Amino acid sequence: LLWFVFMPGQEDEVTYDVPNGTAEFHFIDVGQADCSLLICDGQAMLIDAGNPGCEDIVLPYLQELGITHLSAVVATHPHADHYGGLPGVLKEVEFDTFYSPFRLHPSGNFNSLTNYVAYSRGKEVTVPTQGQYFYLGSAKITFLGPVHTDYEDLNDTSLVFRVDYGEVSFMFTGDMERVAENDLLDSGVNVKADILKVGHHGSETSSTREFLDFINCEYAVISCNEDGNTFLHPRQNTLDRFREDNMTLYRTDLHGTIVLVVNGQGELAFTTAKTTTMRID
Repeated sequence: LLWFVFMPGQEDEVTYDVPNGTAEFHFIDVGQADCSLLICDGQAMLIDAGNPGCEDIVLPYLQELGITHLSAVVATHPHADHYGGLPGVLKEVEFDTFYSPFRLHPSGNFNSLTNYVAYSRGKEVTVPTQGQYFYLGSAKITFLGPVHTDYEDLNDTSLVFRVDYGEVSFMFTGDMERVAENDLLDSGVNVKADILKVGHHGSETSSTREFLDFINCEYAVISCNEDGNTFLHPRQNTLDRFREDNMTLYRTDLHGTIVLVVNGQGELAFTTAKTTTMRID
């Protein structure tokens, strides 16, 4: 394991209610797919669960942490490398609230998931609006996108949200690409963050120069893998943009599962499953 402690840069002076404990962000290595877990004050939130079959990775991971109940579940968008493992996970784990950009969608497999949530488990499929928020313990989760739901590219329909914990902020962007990034910036919402969960596995059509300039983050995390990576993510042009900003970058293909622990004073501690030289090019 690697252990690094960092302090994010200071923004304009803001008054915070400083939490006493810690929040944990787990970026689970599910190959060329996506899965994240947020734990705060004994509550857990699962964001995607990789491809079909990735429940065989995610469920043991939850069990090892003693998690048998999820306060919130997010299916960012109807692509199987994000939602595919959720049916298998949700059949074994209790959960409260399910967030999705759609209640119904032409994708039959995605509809099978939302129908399972609604009819088999009796939970409402919540389609959040911009600015809607909830608390996971002391962490505030605010939905910022998608600004529209009629994008031609399903990646742009991804649920985008900001997590604020004390003095630290984190942006989750799903597979959001250039068009939705521009719409998000034009909407005027606060997208500044200390840490970015990089959109669309580091694709060339995400993390544009304009978007990165607005976020102004210091750390970034990419979920990707060499196997099954037909799109060659992350793309070199995207990595060059991170390098230009002197970001510290973590990648599941190089570092394995990544865990970030944050306290209310803004101290960040990263651990990684693999030891590797942290280069972004």
